[in-house]
Amino acid sequence: MKNLFLQTRSFWSVTMCLLLLTFCLIGCEKEQITFEDPTVINAKN
Repeated sequence: MKNLFLQTRSFWSVTMCLLLLTFCLIGCEKEQITFEDPTVINAKN
């Protein structure tokens, strides 16, 4: 039972790391788009 708990915990930590990386990549891409394209910033204002 303890071994199963360790496996699920490591699985969750890996999943959370992947989710964080994905969110970081998406955020960086969005920032680059708004930074490079002034029309997007003007549309927001």
